[in-house]
Amino acid sequence: MKKITFLAAALVGFAGFAQSFDAVSNAVSSTPATGEAVLWDQPREETGGIVSCINNVPSGVFSADDFVLAESSRIDMIRVSGFNNNANLETDITGYSLYIYEDAFGLPSGDPSSAGDGVFEAIELDPADPALTADYTVGDVSFTVDIGMVNGGDLVLPAGNYWVVAAPSIDIPDFDGGNRWNWSQGTEQAGGEASAVLIDVDDNFGGGFTTWTDFATLGIAWDGLVFTVEGEPQEIIGVNDNLASVVSIFPNPTQDRLNVSVPSDVKINNAVLYDVLGKDTGLKLSNGTINTSSLARGVYMLNIQTDRGTLTEKIVKQ
Repeated sequence: MKKITFLAAALVGFAGFAQSFDAVSNAVSSTPATGEAVLWDQPREETGGIVSCINNVPSGVFSADDFVLAESSRIDMIRVSGFNNNANLETDITGYSLYIYEDAFGLPSGDPSSAGDGVFEAIELDPADPALTADYTVGDVSFTVDIGMVNGGDLVLPAGNYWVVAAPSIDIPDFDGGNRWNWSQGTEQAGGEASAVLIDVDDNFGGGFTTWTDFATLGIAWDGLVFTVEGEPQEIIGVNDNLASVVSIFPNPTQDRLNVSVPSDVKINNAVLYDVLGKDTGLKLSNGTINTSSLARGVYMLNIQTDRGTLTEKIVKQ
């Protein structure tokens, strides 16, 4: 028990240790940044936070929190908020990563140590990437990712439970509390299914938490993180609606599998993956997934025939 208590003290950062900030004036607002609907919003609570970043080894310690979509929705933007006590992040940041995972029995279905597990993965975005907006306000370092820009098109997710992981990469050798980025303590929105979790894949803190571990096990009394998800619920598709706006194909680029998600009122009649010469690869869609592990790297075309029309999307195999 003592080991867990000491580890929690190492993992959890409080802004008062190195700098103070106004937790009220800097709290994440539910006012949309993009003009779209707020699908999920967890504002700041108190001044606590927990490590979630990548150092220059490189090695990462990642935190995650869940959100719920009551209906099929297009995800336009995700904003997270945290703090960097030494105010050096704007100079030392080298990249930024954001992941969305499906839920697997109350935990994320994957983690950043294994690329390709997420339904959305923005890996090591350049700080100057137009899809990334960073606000280095003292006491409140927030990051906003334009999901559609990174995804190369709309990301539409069916109703369900999902997890967000956010982590800037910083030119630091370790996870010193002053230099690292801490994801701020948030108020868990009603309807959230699980406590926030942390994973220390390389066991940097020596606690053995190399798989997703809930905050209570870490000895942390709170269980929510600050983030906002914006987008638009997708209504039942009509005859004249754009099929591409409600069909979600992910991850793209892909490595081992390609997922195809459609609203409940859309029936897929056939799905064929062609190579650049127009030859059928022979791979089949099964339970919403195409196993792409046998494909050579390159560009392919996925043709999906539904009872509401036909959609063709370019697929990149990594």
